[in-house]
This record gives sequence, C-alpha cells and structure tokens, in this order.
Amino acid sequence: MVATNLHIMGIYPDDTTAWALFTVPRESIFGYMDPEICEWDYGVFEGDEVTQAMELARLVREVQSLDYKLGVALVIDSDESPLGAMLRLLQRQKQLGDASIAFQSQQLSDAITDERLKRIGLYVADDSIRQAVKHAITGLRCANESPEFAAGLWPYAAEWAARTEQD
Repeated sequence: MVATNLHIMGIYPDDTTAWALFTVPRESIFGYMDPEICEWDYGVFEGDEVTQAMELARLVREVQSLDYKLGVALVIDSDESPLGAMLRLLQRQKQLGDASIAFQSQQLSDAITDERLKRIGLYVADDSIRQAVKHAITGLRCANESPEFAAGLWPYAAEWAARTEQD
C-alpha cells in the first residue's frame, strides 16, 4: 500500500537555500479529491553550497521517513545552479532517498503573485522563502493538471494509482 500523502518541496538557491515543503493528499493528485494542503513548513539552509546540499538531503530523507519508494518531489529554481547539480549527484548516490527532481523557471513560478499567496494564507515575508513557496505551489498545480508530470514527480504513487484503477 502506498502512503496517503505526497510531499513536494520548492527550493530556491541563492546565497542561502530557501525551501518550502507541502504535504497534500495522494488522492488530490492521483484521484478525485479536491486539491488541499494538509501541512506546510519552510526554512533556510546557510553555509557553503556543499553544506546546504547535504542539509537539504538530510531533510528530504527525514520527510520520506518510512514511506517506501514515495520520496519528496523536489522542484528547484533553474537547472543551472551549482546546488541543482549537487542534488543530482546526491540523488545518483542514493543520498536523497526516493526523491525526484524537477527544475522550473522562476518565470513560471512568478505567475503566482504575492497577492494570491496572501489570499490563500501562504505568504511569507522573506523573499527567498516566498520564491520557494511559489515553486512548490506551481509544481503542485502542474502535477494536478498533467498526469505525466505528476508521474515524474511521484512514479511509485502513479504506478499504484494505475494498478488500482484496473482492479
């Protein structure tokens, strides 16, 4: 059986690395449940880029915890950042658990305005954290609109959903 929730983390690398983590019901992406955010959290990692990447990997493994094969979907601003390259390396070395990585342009995430974030109660005053929030929300929206994108973020949940539909 697959876990009932999915996790997505928006990441905005800068001098520090801001992150925003959202937990949503699996059925809101791979079923017929209305979109909903069950929990969310955010923070910043400081230090050199290697330290930031290692701390981020630790957090990702903690979030995955015992959810077999159901890793955190990481949505990262720009694939050109050194942090993005380090995370890809950590993924290959199995240091990110079962996390998936997707890169997203800031232009795409900026379609979510600060006013909208305020309306839905997700506004954070810190600019970097707010960008991470926008990346996570945009990733959720794209996953909700595109089954292929959702399957790329959470392949095990997508396989499970396809098997249960056939039953």
